[in-house]
Amino acid sequence: NVMQSIERRFNLIDIASEMKDDGMPISMETRDRLVKEQAKVIEDAIGELEATVTPLWAKRSGKVKSKLEMVEKKLLEIREPFLNKCKKHPTFRPSSRKGVCVICALMNSTDEAAKYIEVNKQLLKEQAKLKVNVDVEFKYKSNQHVGWLLFAPEDVGGLGLPAPSRTKLTKQASTDADAIERLRNLKAVQKFPWKLHILDRIKDIQGSSKAISTFL
Repeated sequence: NVMQSIERRFNLIDIASEMKDDGMPISMETRDRLVKEQAKVIEDAIGELEATVTPLWAKRSGKVKSKLEMVEKKLLEIREPFLNKCKKHPTFRPSSRKGVCVICALMNSTDEAAKYIEVNKQLLKEQAKLKVNVDVEFKYKSNQHVGWLLFAPEDVGGLGLPAPSRTKLTKQASTDADAIERLRNLKAVQKFPWKLHILDRIKDIQGSSKAISTFL
C-alpha cells in the first residue's frame, strides 16, 4: 500500500507541473492569494456600482412611494361611502364574511358592496407588493434588481435596454454573463460611457464570483 501511494504521487508530478504552467493554483497559498485578488475586484466593482446606481435606485424608490400613496388614497376613497351608515358599526366595510347586523347585512348585499370587495382585494394586493419594495436597498446579487436596473425605462431610473434573452423558467429578462456581454456590445450602450461602466462593473462581479466559486 505504501509503494502504491508513492507511485500515485510520482504520477501526479507531471499533472501538477502542467497545472502550474496553465496558471492553475496547486497550493493553498496560491489559492488564497488568487481568492483575495478576485475578492478585491468584487469589492471595488460593488463600490463603483453602488455609487452609480444609488441615484437611479432613489428615483425608482420615489416612484414606488408615489404609487403606494395613490393606492392607499384609493383604499380610503372606496370605503368612504360605507362609513357611518350604521350606528352600531360606524367603521363597517363590505365583506364576504357573515355575522353583521341587519343594516350592515343590507349594505353588504348591494352591487356597490360586491364591487367594493373586488376592488379592495386588488388594491390590497398591489399595496402589499409595493410595501415590499419601499426603502429596499439595491442588491447586486438579486436578478430582479439587476433586471430592473438594465431594462426598466429611463424615466423611472433604469437604463432602458432591450432584453437580449429570457430565462426558460421564469420568462424574465436574463441577466447572466452572456446577456451582459451582448448588452455591452449594443450601440445604445457603447455611445453612453456611464451605461457601459455599469455593465462592466456587473461583468467584473459575475466573472470574479464565478472564478472563486468554480475555479478556485
